[in-house]
Amino acid sequence: MGRAEVQLEDQSTIRLGPYSVVVFPRLELLPSGTKVSIARGVRGTIYVSLMPNYIINTKGNEFQLTFGQQQVYLQPSGHIRLEIDPKEARLAMLDGKGRVDGPFGSMALARKRTLTFSLIEQSQPGVAKKVTANPMDKWDTAAVAFHRHDATSFARGLFKVP
Repeated sequence: MGRAEVQLEDQSTIRLGPYSVVVFPRLELLPSGTKVSIARGVRGTIYVSLMPNYIINTKGNEFQLTFGQQQVYLQPSGHIRLEIDPKEARLAMLDGKGRVDGPFGSMALARKRTLTFSLIEQSQPGVAKKVTANPMDKWDTAAVAFHRHDATSFARGLFKVP
């Protein structure tokens, strides 16, 4: 019923609104040092914000969010909101770049656009040239700012690990 936040090894974050479910089929550190994170959105409101390369070196890291038959791939600085109910999923690209693949093919994610996917039938996603506000957006925005400030301070050596 509450909210939750998951911080990945590269300090990217996944935030969950009330009654939301996400599973992690793969969280792996490869011998090369590359981090692979795959999360599956099941229901509810899920925010993902990847850390920018200028703050944390995320070069080579792989992040994928799946839902229904779709796979979302985000680039560093990518920030999305995914809202899933039993009939449809709405994917809002809040910032950054990425793409979504599915039975319809591959589509670039554009900033400030929302894609609506039917979870019942295979069809092209609907595209809206806006992002409708969600009551959880303020919490998400504050959390992104906090984590970026914290990561920047740590990267500059302002925080010392005991």
